Amino acid sequence: MMMGRLANLKNGSNQHEKKVEGSGEPSTITTQQAADMGDIGAATVKRAKAVLSKGSQELAEAVDRGQVSVKKAASVVNLPKDQQLEAAKSKESIQKPETKKEVKRLDTAGRCVCRYSASPDL
Repeated sequence: MMMGRLANLKNGSNQHEKKVEGSGEPSTITTQQAADMGDIGAATVKRAKAVLSKGSQELAEAVDRGQVSVKKAASVVNLPKDQQLEAAKSKESIQKPETKKEVKRLDTAGRCVCRYSASPDL
């Protein structure tokens, strides 16, 4: 969560823009820079940012205390705020509805020659 708080570069901002020293403006840190600093993946930083921006205060505090993983917390941020913490602490995983199905095409010897996604009605 700390790296999620640290990554403060907004979408559309210029990451190469130089800040004037002593101007009082904080320097900007990209998601990847925060991930490198914390020796974690950029996806984890993005999840932490989602929890901080969309999640309830209780959910963020539970992640900070180590009661809920960042990944689990990020999976419930689209629920109503009063249901997020309970859903994140539950043992059942929240899964997205399946919209695509993986299809494999086999050659004459039965080896997979390609993978592609197709609609579920195939």
